[in-house]
Amino acid sequence: AAADAGATAGAPKPSRKRPALTSAPPVAVSQAQIDRVGETTSEALVSVEPSPTALARMDGVLPQIVQLGLEQGPAKPFEQRSARATATAIDDAAFDLGMHDVSLHNSEGPNKRRRRRRKRQDGRASAQSIPEGSLWADESGSSDDEAQQAVTAEQRAFLKELTERGQQAKRHMDEREADEQGSKEVTVDVYREEALRPAVKSTFHAEHEYDYQGRVWTVPPSTLRPDDDPSAHDCSLPRRLAHVWTGHSKGVQQIEWFPKYAHLLLSGSLDTTCKIFGVYDSSGGGNGRGAKRTYAGHHAPIRAIAFDNDGSTFASSSYDKRVLLWDVEAGVAKTAFGLSSPANSVAFYPEDNNVMLFACADRTVLQVDAREGRIVQRYTHHLSAVNTITFFDQNRRFLTTSDDKKMLAWEMHIPVPIKYIQDPSMQSMPVVRHHPTSSMVACQSMDNQILTFEAGEAVRSHKKRFKGHNSAGYACDIDFSPNGRFITSGDSTGKLFFWDWRTGRRLRHLQAHDQHPCLGVRWHPVEPSWVATCAWDGNIKLWE
Repeated sequence: AAADAGATAGAPKPSRKRPALTSAPPVAVSQAQIDRVGETTSEALVSVEPSPTALARMDGVLPQIVQLGLEQGPAKPFEQRSARATATAIDDAAFDLGMHDVSLHNSEGPNKRRRRRRKRQDGRASAQSIPEGSLWADESGSSDDEAQQAVTAEQRAFLKELTERGQQAKRHMDEREADEQGSKEVTVDVYREEALRPAVKSTFHAEHEYDYQGRVWTVPPSTLRPDDDPSAHDCSLPRRLAHVWTGHSKGVQQIEWFPKYAHLLLSGSLDTTCKIFGVYDSSGGGNGRGAKRTYAGHHAPIRAIAFDNDGSTFASSSYDKRVLLWDVEAGVAKTAFGLSSPANSVAFYPEDNNVMLFACADRTVLQVDAREGRIVQRYTHHLSAVNTITFFDQNRRFLTTSDDKKMLAWEMHIPVPIKYIQDPSMQSMPVVRHHPTSSMVACQSMDNQILTFEAGEAVRSHKKRFKGHNSAGYACDIDFSPNGRFITSGDSTGKLFFWDWRTGRRLRHLQAHDQHPCLGVRWHPVEPSWVATCAWDGNIKLWE
C-alpha cells in the first residue's frame, strides 16, 4: 500500500489549465449596415403588416448580426462553439420576429378600424337608399302608434297572409297528432237496409228456400253431428278430387266454411260477388252441392269474407272501401260501412256478434259496433297496411300482422300494444291461423316458409318451421286439421302441401290447380279428410 502510494505521489498530475483559444476571424460589418438593420427593425415593429421588402432585408442581415454579437463577446470566446448553437440563435430570432408579426396582424390596428368604420357607413347608406314606397321600407315615427300608422296596405295584407298560413299549419299539425294518437273521433259512413236495397242484389239458385218440414235452406242436415272435442277427431290426408264448384266468372279470392257444421261454403271472388254452395248432396242428407245464393253489392273485387259466430250473418270487404253485412238466409245487406281505405281482413269478436274488427290498408285496425254504427276503438301502431286479425288467450287478446314485417299483440279495447315482435329476418305475413288444440299460431311468411309463434300468456317466436313450398308474392292460405295433427298450405304454382305438425316433415303434395296459385285452403271441421281449395281460375275444389 505504501509502495502504491509512493508511486501515485510521484506521478505527474494532469493539467487543469484550459487550452488557449484563438479568436474567430473578424466579420466585415459596416456602420451603414447596422443603421440599415435598425431602420428595418423599427419598420417591422411600427408597421401593422410588414412589407415583403422589409422581411427580405431582415433575412439578409440577420446572420451578420448574430456573427457580430459573437465577435463582440468576451475577449477569449470558446473556439469549440458548435454550429448547433448558432442555428438555434438564428431560429429563435426568426421565431420571435414571426410571432411579433402574427400578433400585429391579429390585433385591431388603425387600418382595420378604419376599414370597419367605412363598411358601417356604406351599410347605412344602402339602407337609406331603399325607396319609400317599397314593401320593406323603414318605419317612420318615434312611437309604436306612429309606426303602426306608417305600415302600408300592402304590408298589412302580406302580414295577414303570413298569419293565416301559420294558423293553418298549426291546425294541420294538431289534426295529425290527434289522428296518430287516436284521440280524435273517427266516423264511418253507415248505410242501413232501406238505403242499400236499390244498390244490392241477391239471387237464389235452388228450387225451394224451405223444405217439406218448413226449414230454411241454411239449416244443417239432421244427420250431421259435429265433434265437440276437436282433439278426438280422427283425420287423414286427402288423396283424390271429389267435387268442383263453378259459377264465378273470375278468380276466387277466399273461401269459408259455415261455422261448426260446415254444410255450406262461402266464397268471395274477383267478379265482385259472393256465393254460397251446398257441401252435402242429397244422398248425404243435404240439399245438393250446387250454388245456393249469390250476393252482389260491391263495385270492386272482394278482398275478405267472414261468418259471424252462429252463421246467420257474414261480412264482405271489397276494394271499393266498403264492408257489407249480409243476411245469409234472406240475401239482403243489413248494414254497409264506408271506410277511408279497403279492409284487408274482417273478424267478428267471438264473444259478441255486434263487435267487429277491420284490418285496414291505412295502417289501422278499427273496432266497430254494428248496433250503433260507429267506431268505438282504433289501434294505430303499425307502419303499413294491416293484413290479419287473430284472437287468442280465450278471446281476451288478439294478434295483428302487417306489411311492415311486424306482429303486434293487443288487449281487447286497449289501443296500446302489449307486445312487439320484430326481427330483421322476418318478412310480411299475410295469413295467420291458430292451432286448434294448443296455444301456437302458424304464419305464412313471404320467404317461402311457415313460421310458428307461441300465443298464450306470453307471445314469443318458436323455432318450428315448415318449408318446401313456394309462397313468395302471394297470400297463400294455410289451415290445420281439426285435431291439429296436420298443417296444409297452398302454393304459388297451384300445389297443395301437407306437413306433420309435430315433426315438421312434409308428407304429401297435390297439384290442386293448374297455372294459377292456390290461394284458399280450408279443412272440413267434421269430415276427417275433406279439404277445400280455391284459385284464380274461378274453381273451388273439394279433396278427400
